[in-house]
Amino acid sequence: MAPQVEDPKAPTVLKIAVPRPTKESRVDAAKEADKVANRAKDTVRDFRNVTLKKIKGLKAAKAITPDEVKRLEDDIKGKIDRQGAIKRDLLEATRMSLIGAKS
Repeated sequence: MAPQVEDPKAPTVLKIAVPRPTKESRVDAAKEADKVANRAKDTVRDFRNVTLKKIKGLKAAKAITPDEVKRLEDDIKGKIDRQGAIKRDLLEATRMSLIGAKS
């Protein structure tokens, strides 16, 4: 890349020609997006497991009722499922914009 001064009277404005991405670079970017999505999924799963263990500990200590345990578990599962759907939609949109193919 060779920056060029767009206007000699305004030397703080540079014009930089950026080449169009190649098919290979778009495929690589899509693979990286998949890796990031998988790491996010793993992080959410780990968070869910830790949270559910804490809830089970509260149940064992009789700090909350079995009904509250069920409600909390259902609430956590519902929120994680909704966020998972959003993540999948974003990943699919990213993949489509990069390489134009569904997974």
